[in-house]
Amino acid sequence: MLLRFSFFIIISIPLLAAMHLQQQYYFKTGPIYSTTLFPNIKKKFILFNINNNRTHYRVKSTQLIRRFKEHNLTLTAGSVRYVNFVKMSPVSTARLEEQLAMRYRTVFKNLHVKKVSVTPRSYLSKLPQEYTLLFSEKNMYRSEGVFSIKTADKKRLFFNYRIDATLEVYMPRHPLKRGDPLTPMNTIKKRIVLQKLRALPIVETGVKKYRLKRSMKPNRIITRRDIELYPIVKRGSSVLVELKSGSVVLQFSAIASQDGAKNDIITIQKKDGRRIKARVIAAGRVEME
Repeated sequence: MLLRFSFFIIISIPLLAAMHLQQQYYFKTGPIYSTTLFPNIKKKFILFNINNNRTHYRVKSTQLIRRFKEHNLTLTAGSVRYVNFVKMSPVSTARLEEQLAMRYRTVFKNLHVKKVSVTPRSYLSKLPQEYTLLFSEKNMYRSEGVFSIKTADKKRLFFNYRIDATLEVYMPRHPLKRGDPLTPMNTIKKRIVLQKLRALPIVETGVKKYRLKRSMKPNRIITRRDIELYPIVKRGSSVLVELKSGSVVLQFSAIASQDGAKNDIITIQKKDGRRIKARVIAAGRVEME
């Protein structure tokens, strides 16, 4: 008896597991079934009918929750009060998908795109021949989101998109401290699935080319926010200062008050104690501005 009761509990778990409503779903024709919302659900039943001439339909989340409850299925809405159903547009989005893939490839030099999916957020009978693609830079760091196009008559059409791609990134081999140079010895290249990034990952490491601006742990992606050029002038070191006046070049020595990479403007201290600004031009050499 206990075994039969346990078996009943096990097979009931998938039916009672909570499913979460989304704000929007797409359909081809009416009626709308439970599998329209959850394609892998085992129980297929009609939720409601939609006239084939309609391209949009809005329903309260409480109505859908009630219909699922009638079939012993738990549906949660969270903050979703109304659910939108949009008829799938009979348009080809291949051109937009190609343009998005090209945008991503211009930003990520080592990106490997597998597939790009684009879906109109509202029903479209056709796509305009001429338009301007509006794609936010911050969207580049995500694998899915929303973008829009502006038509010749200045209308904006919105689309959902998803890009399936992999990306080569660098991570620390072991914990690194602020100021550590990035080298092939203390970093490792890995291929990851593009999901969500903090910033643009670095594409190379070199001996004393970059150093970390903050401490980092292993398995963290190293981005441009985390690095700075490795200084060729170190704070406290002696530098040769050049001052050009026409064809005459004056030189004297001073002490660097700051680290500096090439072309950085740093403060130096002369022998008389005076501090002045100078531009780093080479290792151990600066030029007065």
